[in-house]
Amino acid sequence: MTNTTTTDLTNLMDIKEEESTIEPNVITISKDDLTFILNILISCNKRGIFALEEYEIIGKYYSKINSNLKKVTQDTNIEQNVFTISKDDLTFILNILISCNKRGVFALEEYEVIGKFYSKLSKLKK
Repeated sequence: MTNTTTTDLTNLMDIKEEESTIEPNVITISKDDLTFILNILISCNKRGIFALEEYEIIGKYYSKINSNLKKVTQDTNIEQNVFTISKDDLTFILNILISCNKRGVFALEEYEVIGKFYSKLSKLKK
């Protein structure tokens, strides 16, 4: 594992507790959190943890998040720091983090940040 990727992951995110108050099947998430998710996917891809049959679904999910981030960045009428995602999307993200952990993707110095992020997302699922 390269130190560059490790540094990128550990410095990307400032954990802030936020509550979701929209619909029961929709969760609000910050732009920073979505960017962090994209960076986790990129790092996991670079580290080669996905099986060939997983690339299609991971790629579609990556494209979905990335296009939403770009759309909001370009549209000045949209609140730029808050996004909504479905509970299914949240479950998908949590499952990716669990799979990555089981596959030994993260370096020791990344576990604290990844653990806090996982806990934060887990609370949103309730």
